[in-house]
Amino acid sequence: MISEAIGWVDRPGDRIDLVIGFNDTDVNLEWTWKLEGATFRSVKFEREKPGENKAATQIASRGDNFGFNVLDQFVSEYAASDPATLILKNVDNMEEYIYTVRLSYKSTTNQFFDLVDRVSVVVNGKKRIFLFLSFNLFALPSYIHHYAEWVV
Repeated sequence: MISEAIGWVDRPGDRIDLVIGFNDTDVNLEWTWKLEGATFRSVKFEREKPGENKAATQIASRGDNFGFNVLDQFVSEYAASDPATLILKNVDNMEEYIYTVRLSYKSTTNQFFDLVDRVSVVVNGKKRIFLFLSFNLFALPSYIHHYAEWVV
């Protein structure tokens, strides 16, 4: 039985909604945990496409004595930092994934366990449109610029 002194203290939530051109750069998915009485072994990040019947693909991992190692094929897409933060560098429409964090630890009885959490990242391909309005207000020598922003 897993002790209540072991678990997630903070996590990103079940679903993260991103909008292209608005909040799609350097997106942090961050987890913190407590392992009272247990020994940390490793943490791994994986991803999988929703609805696909394929095994999850490992993105990055960290052992108990080393920093994170992002697999070579993912270095341009992801970064990772301690304690367990996966950084989505520049999200595009093709990056709707379910991300899994897998924390492995050893209990006080020398049994090995995994603490697992998942978050869905949903990307909306909407683009921002800026409308710039310029006008001369009360014959001032310079133009005053106003803009409005719509997400369409």
